[in-house]
Formats: sequence, C-alpha cells, structure tokens
Amino acid sequence: MYDEIQQTEKSHSKSSSVEKILVGSLMENTTIKAESDRDYLFVNKDIICVADPCYVTEDDVGKDIFLVDFENAPHGYTLLRQLQRGGAKSVIGGCLIKKDKGLYLSSDLFMNTVEPGSYLGQRERNGPALTMKDSLSKILLWFYKNAKTKSKPNYDVDIVNAFPCKMPVPLKTWARRIRNKHWPSPVVVNEVLLLPVYVVPASQVGTENTDLQWRVSFTRQETHLIQTFSNTQLKVLILAKKIAKYKLRYHCKEITSYVIKNVVFWVFEETPPDQFQVTDLIERLRDVLSQLSDFISKRCLPAYINPDKNLFYGKINATEHNELFSELIKCQSVLTEEFHKCCSRGERSPDEYFGPMFQDIFESLLGPLSQDIMLPHLKELCKDMAETQNVVPQDTENRDKNMPATVPLLESMMIWFGLFWV
Repeated sequence: MYDEIQQTEKSHSKSSSVEKILVGSLMENTTIKAESDRDYLFVNKDIICVADPCYVTEDDVGKDIFLVDFENAPHGYTLLRQLQRGGAKSVIGGCLIKKDKGLYLSSDLFMNTVEPGSYLGQRERNGPALTMKDSLSKILLWFYKNAKTKSKPNYDVDIVNAFPCKMPVPLKTWARRIRNKHWPSPVVVNEVLLLPVYVVPASQVGTENTDLQWRVSFTRQETHLIQTFSNTQLKVLILAKKIAKYKLRYHCKEITSYVIKNVVFWVFEETPPDQFQVTDLIERLRDVLSQLSDFISKRCLPAYINPDKNLFYGKINATEHNELFSELIKCQSVLTEEFHKCCSRGERSPDEYFGPMFQDIFESLLGPLSQDIMLPHLKELCKDMAETQNVVPQDTENRDKNMPATVPLLESMMIWFGLFWV
C-alpha cells in the first residue's frame, strides 16, 4: 500500500503547482532516522519573483509575478511589489497592501492565511515555518514504538512556504569570491549557481516594514554544499551542532543549527583540504568554536552566501554574550585536553583512532547526557555515514527504509491531507 501512496504522490507532484522539497538535517545527512523532524519547502510555482522584468518569460504567462525591492528592506530581505496579476487560482488575493509604488505582498497576512489548524493536528507558527503537531504525531509515534531504534522518534513536520526567485546577482557575487584554500571547488561552485533561490515569509525584528518583508533563502545551495563534505567535515558539523544544542542554546536560544552551519562554512573555506584528515577532527572542531567566539564578540555573523546579512543582528544581549563566552572557553579547554589524550595513544589506524576519540569528546563535553542520549545516536549515525560517504542523495522518498511501512504511509497522509496551503 505504501508503494501505491508513493505513486499517487509522484503523480500529484507532476500536476500540482506546489512542489514539495525535503530540506534540513535529513537531506544534509547530519541526523539519524527519526531523530529530527521533517523540514519541507512547499514551493508555489504559480507565483514567481524577479529582480528585473527582463527575467519574465513566456512560461510565466498567467502567473503572479512580483518585483523584488531591496532598497526598503534589511540585507538578506526584500519587499515584493506586484508586477503581474495571476489567474483565478491565485492564493494571495487577500494578502496585498497598497503603497505609493503599487501593491505589495504582505508576509504577515500570507502567514495568517495559511496558519489555521486542520482536523489532522494543530499548526504552530515558528518563524516562516508552520509546524504540524499533536494528533498525527501521536499516531505516528504509536506505530513506531516497535521499530528497532534507540532514538525517540520525532514526527513533527515543519512546512515553509516559498516562491521561486529569479535573482542571480547574490549567487554570482558569492561565486566570484577569492578562495585561497580551494573550498568549495570550482565544480561545486558552478553546481551551486544552477540551484534555485527562493523567498520565504520572514522578517527581521526591529526594522521597518516587517509585515512586508520576505527573506531570501539559499536553502538548496547550502544543502548542496553540505552534501559535498568529506566524512571528516561532516563529522565536524555534526559535533558542532550537538554542542550548540546541548550546551550553548541553554545560554542563548539564538545559537541555532543554522548559525553553526554558517560558522562551519566560513571555517572550511579558510582551511586547506589536506587538514581534514581523521586525526584533524578535534583541531577543526576547535577552529569552529574559536570562530564562533570571534563572531559572538563582534556580535556579527555574516551569512556565508550573502555576507551583507548579519545573522546576529539584535539577537545576543550582554548576559548571553558573557555566558556564551564562558561556555565556549570550557568547551575549547575540553577539546584541548582530548587532543593531548589522543596524541598520547600513539599511532593508530583511522578507524581505531576515531571511535574512542568521538566518544571521549562527548563524554567530556556533555557528561552523563552523552551516555543517555548522544552516544547511541552517534553510533548509528556513524554507521549511516560510513555507508553513504560522499554520496549525494537523489531519491529522498526512500531514505527511511528501516522504518515500518505504516509510518511513511501516515506521514504522506499528513502532508497531503493536512498541510495544503489553499
């Protein structure tokens, strides 16, 4: 029956104006099955945004077309002014606000339009995302209880509505950046340039026109960069994200996995490729924590693809600043101690060296928490990574082959019956 649902889903995707794209940790291969919620982009292909009217083509006839307006929005955000009215099936009719220069699409009104709950569960607004919780998640957990996993399953589903945006300038600026350490490679840079850009309904708090702002999203580009990581690079990202989740977010909720991802990108761009051997893991992790400390001290973290955008803008107060510094110093001290311990073990093969080192780091950093939560997850994750090293996932629908067939069936039902934005 699950195969039938999948075929129905594929057929619907071909005819629907909404494209469903799996994003987040599952696509990046930085989490184990059932540990993370599902993150989806719902891309409405009947609504497009352009940086210039010259980007409008014959294929865009009958669509809602909006012109981006960066002048009246913070870096990394834009306003959307209507350029062409779409057909009768448009979902944004009640979300337009009249200004001096024309009609603008309100992100706030749009989110209010798609936010109401459904009979399958409640939707909670979380930034640009709508999170599906309660009823379906409980049912999915009930069906999952007999699965062979030590992880507590998480079947929340985050949906971010998005519109395609024809806006080549930021990506071209990023591509032309001089990279003395040769990461990412020219081949990867060219691949990134071909991936689509989106706008999502989010604004920067504390600025003007927040109800009209839309955030420019480079989710596809960032995911592709992570999918090209070496095994050691991927492990550095995973370790850094876990440290942030279980140590740093206690002091400041703004140290998110997205923040860590951008810090890791900057560190990797400044590190020679030959310094990502298995035995370099602790030093590279220290580099990431050190770079994070530097960004926190300046209260400025430039977004990796669009450096004009400060990811720390208005987000870290004085108390959080001091507590984060103190915690990061402790973490770096632990890593230094672990580095000396590993050196004292003598020469080992990469497999022998990496296993105990990985565990020692987390036991030292997280204490009892590492035994109860982290190590079972990490062992399973290392196994998955060994099987999928340097493989870019092409078919995301078959990633969770070890879970009961009933679970993806119900997940598909939740997405297609409970999460349409009409």
